Amino acid sequence: LTMPLAELMQEAVQLVHARYPSLVAGVLRRMPDGRAAELVASSVADWVPVVIDLDDSSLTGRSIVRNEIVASDDVVSDPEFPHQTATARFGMRSALSVPIPDVGHPWGAVGASGTEPRQWTEDDVAFVDAVAATLGAAVRRQQLESQLQHQALHDGLTGLPNRALVTDRIEHALDRSG
Repeated sequence: LTMPLAELMQEAVQLVHARYPSLVAGVLRRMPDGRAAELVASSVADWVPVVIDLDDSSLTGRSIVRNEIVASDDVVSDPEFPHQTATARFGMRSALSVPIPDVGHPWGAVGASGTEPRQWTEDDVAFVDAVAATLGAAVRRQQLESQLQHQALHDGLTGLPNRALVTDRIEHALDRSG
């Protein structure tokens, strides 16, 4: 059983939000240039799409840039993060961000944040880490399926469409014309 990646991301957000109903949950995807991340799923519908810069000054940025779990019990009083970061900009006080694994660098991050200070427990971190690992496996599976589909329909040496793809395209054209 498979579902589109976007739906899986939203399901993951709903799972985190169901466990922590007072918190906002979200998934951010690292942009191809690596300098920003886009919110692709959120428990707050009107937050999608939000784009944040990826650097060490934001909690989520640090999580993705350094490929590590980053948490703050109170980002407003935390000397590690400037107050104008995305977390504080959206009225969040506590935040937890876990990178979603991918080949070479994180695909993005899954996180939870709240409007009140919160002490993150080992169980909180383990739960969100498990969600991130599951999303990472789904991302990798989608990448491999796309790669296999391309390999099945293109010549390995030239990269040109092979007989199976050409035959399929001709059949579709004939179906449309007839």
